[in-house]
Amino acid sequence: MKNFFGVIVSFSVVALLCACTDYAQKIEDEYGPEDSSGKDGVSGEMTDYRDGRTYRTVTLGGQEWMAENLNYNTPASLCFVYLEENCNSYGRLYGWPLDGICPDGWHVPSEAEWRTLFYYVGDNSGTKLKSTSGWKVGMSGSDDYGFSAMAAGAASYVDMETYRELNTDAKIDVLIKPTAYQNTDRCNEYHAWYDCGDFFVEIVNNESSAFNNLELRFYLGATPALEKPISLGEPQVSFGEQTVDENGECYLPIHIESSIPAGGRIVFQIKWPSATYADFINGWSLLEHKGEGAFVEFDGIDLSQAPYFTGDESQRNELNSQGYEVDSYTLDPYIPIYYNGARIAGYGPYYEPILFFSTGEFAAFWTSSAKIYPDSIYYADLSNESASIVEDASDGFLSVRCVRD
Repeated sequence: MKNFFGVIVSFSVVALLCACTDYAQKIEDEYGPEDSSGKDGVSGEMTDYRDGRTYRTVTLGGQEWMAENLNYNTPASLCFVYLEENCNSYGRLYGWPLDGICPDGWHVPSEAEWRTLFYYVGDNSGTKLKSTSGWKVGMSGSDDYGFSAMAAGAASYVDMETYRELNTDAKIDVLIKPTAYQNTDRCNEYHAWYDCGDFFVEIVNNESSAFNNLELRFYLGATPALEKPISLGEPQVSFGEQTVDENGECYLPIHIESSIPAGGRIVFQIKWPSATYADFINGWSLLEHKGEGAFVEFDGIDLSQAPYFTGDESQRNELNSQGYEVDSYTLDPYIPIYYNGARIAGYGPYYEPILFFSTGEFAAFWTSSAKIYPDSIYYADLSNESASIVEDASDGFLSVRCVRD
């Protein structure tokens, strides 16, 4: 997002809107009886009949609001750091366009409707509308009205040049070696190299502190039905079920069970009982990445050398197919590393990267209001003591609260 926190637009006094519509009758006519009277301070429920999800509601200043963040799955939405559990906790983050994301009878609130809410709540509107939990220390709200604004964070598209400038990946190196170690019956120079199926993986922690609970996402390009591999030797690692990400790419989750100390490293072998390189020869983590679209230059993994690399994990220099001594490990394959659910190093299969930030301290919601320029829109920021309306560009992902028509 070009200027995510934007320029705070000063508030003007907005007269309270009169709740002239009989909301309860409207909902009863359309969907049957529902627990909502349309009177200020009354809490109720509404059901999104597109997916059966039920939301709490609250009526404030003559307007009936969802009291939870919208969690309806659309192509222009995502979960914080792509974890479904974050959608369950915070709702989804939505990018433009916003057309049709609210259920029938509801809409994305305008700037004026947000201002009406803030005027109704009065002083310290941000604090009074914020939830009492889910925030960083010292930032929780009092939730006086049951609106329960949550610190769901945000996300933003950035271009490649900006991404390189902003990227602060942890200093963790990943090296990978295709190998025939302990598998020369199937993987040898007299058979086709794609009959091989093993790797050694080395992780080097160049940071000043230890890392626990790391997850590597090894993109293999194979179908999720591919069998799980096993790991030989220490440290202990485990493999999750192969997962298809938001881009339709399939990766193998590799969970590092042991701690990697500052300046330390670990090496482990990945061995498939029957799967071979032929099953994942086009894996995104293994392919060459060069040119303007590449985050870093990567020559790819030369799988054809596996029959010739027969040494164990400690043997770095081996003879290749031409008889030359080479480093058998390749540095910086495209294997992203995640720590407690957030990517901290490496690159996944996306060339228009999305940056996530500010969960636990940022609660922002789209409005439907835009300026003359199509990339200039408004959002409501409830992160601070006083809620505000902020003008910003339209290349981000924020939460949505729907309001009844």
